[in-house]
Amino acid sequence: MKTKNHTPRRALALALAVLMALSTATAVGYSAILSASAAESVDKYAPAGTALVSKDAKVSISACTNERAGSENSYEMPSETWTKIHLTDGQIGNGGWSCQPYDQEMDHTKPVTVTLELVTPSEVAAVTLFPHGQFPAKYEIQISDDGQTFETIASGNWASNKSWKAAEFGGVRAKYVRLVAVDAVTDNSYVFASAAEIRLTGEEYTEPPVVNPFTDVPEGIFYYEPVLWAVNKGITTGATATTFNPNGNCQRAQVVTFLWRAAGSPEPTKNENPFTDVKESDFYYKAVLWAVEKGITNGLTATTFGPFELCNRAQVVTFLWRAMGSPDSSAEVTFTDVKDGQFYSTAVAWAVENNITNGISATEFGVGGTCNRAQVVTFLYRTYNK
Repeated sequence: MKTKNHTPRRALALALAVLMALSTATAVGYSAILSASAAESVDKYAPAGTALVSKDAKVSISACTNERAGSENSYEMPSETWTKIHLTDGQIGNGGWSCQPYDQEMDHTKPVTVTLELVTPSEVAAVTLFPHGQFPAKYEIQISDDGQTFETIASGNWASNKSWKAAEFGGVRAKYVRLVAVDAVTDNSYVFASAAEIRLTGEEYTEPPVVNPFTDVPEGIFYYEPVLWAVNKGITTGATATTFNPNGNCQRAQVVTFLWRAAGSPEPTKNENPFTDVKESDFYYKAVLWAVEKGITNGLTATTFGPFELCNRAQVVTFLWRAMGSPDSSAEVTFTDVKDGQFYSTAVAWAVENNITNGISATEFGVGGTCNRAQVVTFLYRTYNK
């Protein structure tokens, strides 16, 4: 039987106490919510601003095992429940979490991380940390909006001792904040890190007010929010500075460009252009190549795309359905103009099932009806803004 030694030198500790209830007070001093022993050394690390503290925030810990507290490769006293209480009690104490890196097959030199998921996106200005034991000299602060793709916004070196650490970087919008311990600080090259308290400082993020510049988009009409959303996201612009032209018919080039921008304007992986009517200088050039590459649409012929051909309702919902991966639909549609086996049959069922659009009447979908600008951005809004 292998005996576990829980000394700090052998443990990969991430003892963490995170207090995260979003406060509305400004110029909050951290000393007000710290134990007396730590208060005297923390004031200089408390920049003015709202303390982004939320006990409801989620905490993800990645150590040598890349596993959460409570797993068979982690050590707590005596259970995961106990650990979670001390991870969110807002106190600097002896409670916490540690991973025991004894398995020789494990890679003990990888960076360890603590990720905080804020209750709401916020403008984060600083991260301060009080170690439970030590912290590696080299650190990184990373942020993310989706919890998947992280960007490093600050890095540097902290003294490897038990004192308050701070990283200030100005206001950056984030939903997730990740602290990375990069270096090893032990004789046996384990990455050893600890935290008894982590604090975030900044301001709760609020979306700027949306201004409607268009005289032909009145508040309360079905496409009011979709139009402002599409313009704000850079999916389209107005016909002029003060008009959107909601009733203007949409051409094939416009529809695939709207789709492409809604998808984040991805670069096409292939640069082969078979269409004589699509030039590299055209605003829809990359959008067309992307749409064809993704199977969203084809050309009218092997050598022409038909960018100025008008799009009907069946074509638009089919483009959108394919852009979303051609999902199955269990909806039963009873439109007399939507027959089984048509290229748009499943797309129409999917669009109706997901409240993207309905028929033009109780019995007709209007497959051949031309789609105007207001309708197309509304379909996009109902698909992407969920």
